[in-house]
Amino acid sequence: MLKKIFAGLISIAIFIFAGCEKTQKDESIESVRITDSEGATLHIVFYNAQNVANITLPDNSTVLLNGVEMASGIKYANDEYEYSEWHGNIELKKGDEVIFKVQNEQ
Repeated sequence: MLKKIFAGLISIAIFIFAGCEKTQKDESIESVRITDSEGATLHIVFYNAQNVANITLPDNSTVLLNGVEMASGIKYANDEYEYSEWHGNIELKKGDEVIFKVQNEQ
């Protein structure tokens, strides 16, 4: 009797394990937090497959930017904002005004 119960539990476990769908991490999405020298933080989610970035600003508002082709570095922009990163130097502009900046210390 105990062998039948054990065999039944093993069978159920095999069916459950075989039936479980394994989910893969979506590697086309990257999330980063960047803090400047004054303590302001940007939270950026890069959707690489769509070539867009969703940026949460220090005031908790969000901005959706489209990728711009660059020979070196990265750049995302819309009609109002521009995010760029080159050699670890990060800059976010609203119009001509720099509203967030992190300099790479070498």
